[in-house]
Amino acid sequence: MGILIMLTMLVLSGWLASVQVHAITVGVTPGNWFQYKVKSASGAHELDGADNYTVTITNVTGSNVGFRELVKYSNQTTGNDTGYYDLASGNNTGTAWMLFDSDLHVGEPVYPGWSIWVNQSVIINGRQTGYTQLNNAYVNITTGPKGYLTGDIYGDNATGAVVNATISLIDGNTTSFSYYLIATNAWTMVPEFSPIALIVVMTTLTATTILIAYRRKAKLPP
Repeated sequence: MGILIMLTMLVLSGWLASVQVHAITVGVTPGNWFQYKVKSASGAHELDGADNYTVTITNVTGSNVGFRELVKYSNQTTGNDTGYYDLASGNNTGTAWMLFDSDLHVGEPVYPGWSIWVNQSVIINGRQTGYTQLNNAYVNITTGPKGYLTGDIYGDNATGAVVNATISLIDGNTTSFSYYLIATNAWTMVPEFSPIALIVVMTTLTATTILIAYRRKAKLPP
């Protein structure tokens, strides 16, 4: 779990550069839960072999957010863990999950004083989302990994909860993981409409229309 704790901190060597100050707004409340599908994980400790995991907010005190994590593995076993985030400093005992200050804007750091910021604002499933991209960012953590970090991270603006993330750290070895949100009670999920589903619906409607027209024609007097 140790390397993921450090990865979620996302500390760059320029820790004190580009310091920006903004008010901290916690966007989650106790009882909120977020479930993620694990696409892949390698060298990622608790996510290796995981099918999905769920994070539940247990308490909020000021800028500190406590949570519980339940991991379900493909072999039908489970794992449990707890952690916290201090959104005022970025300090955390998180695992793979990430949480940010809510209502961040482009150019603002993901945590006050960090030299990692929101690069872009995008819409995902109808919700405003902040996008942060890292390209071979050098990580130099005194008690953690040192290497080059590449990642794509999307965080929901209203809650600060990560929507999806793909992270890779190369430090002689490679640690990587990728996951995306599949369910939450923090907001109403808007499902993306599948093109296959559209074809099925249109085919069914066409067949039904033809059948109705045929029956009506069959009932007409000779």
